[in-house]
Amino acid sequence: MNIDYIEPLSRGWARMKKALFQPFDLAKWFTVGFTAFLAALMDGGGGGGGNSRNYGKAKFDFDDFFNFLVMQWIG
Repeated sequence: MNIDYIEPLSRGWARMKKALFQPFDLAKWFTVGFTAFLAALMDGGGGGGGNSRNYGKAKFDFDDFFNFLVMQWIG
């Protein structure tokens, strides 16, 4: 039994080009970028040692996020 890797990859590549570039839609790219931005927010980022003050808590704290927005954008 032969396993073909190139055919599925080339079909996937062609579908990706068609979905993202034919026709080019700037709104679609803003949607993709905003989705990536939201995913990065939920990631928590950073690293560090095991003595973190957030040990056992969720990686993303909505209160901290909204406080950041207020301090940076509003006042």
